[in-house]
Amino acid sequence: MKLLCCLAAAFCLVTAAQAQDDGKAVFERVCTKCHNLTSTARQRNSRERWSAIVDDMVARGSEGTDAELEKIVDYLAKNLGPRIAVNKATAKELATGLDLSAAAAAAIVWHREKYGPYKNLEQLKKVPSLNAADLETRKDRLDFTESK
Repeated sequence: MKLLCCLAAAFCLVTAAQAQDDGKAVFERVCTKCHNLTSTARQRNSRERWSAIVDDMVARGSEGTDAELEKIVDYLAKNLGPRIAVNKATAKELATGLDLSAAAAAAIVWHREKYGPYKNLEQLKKVPSLNAADLETRKDRLDFTESK
């Protein structure tokens, strides 16, 4: 039974990674006809804003199926979402903005309240129950500006 659970978990991880790679490939194929990746990568937008941008590009002549456009929005929202102010955000904002579990987000807030603001990623990685590798993949979305 344990082996079956491990195999199922591995399948889910591989499927998620393939979907993410597929989203990137669709984005590159559809969007780089008019835009370079560097200028797009500098933007940080919410899912709603990325959706509006993609809709605008379709209105201007960009082509893609509905499924492809949804993959593009998913890819952009996940990888180029807004920066999260780690030292100001609520647990809900952390969970939503960084795609973390509610428990992990609550641990970040609890640790911040007990030990003070985070100065950098290395300090954040020390929060018990957080996966350092997951944080590493989201590091470009973290803002360590101290709250006032």
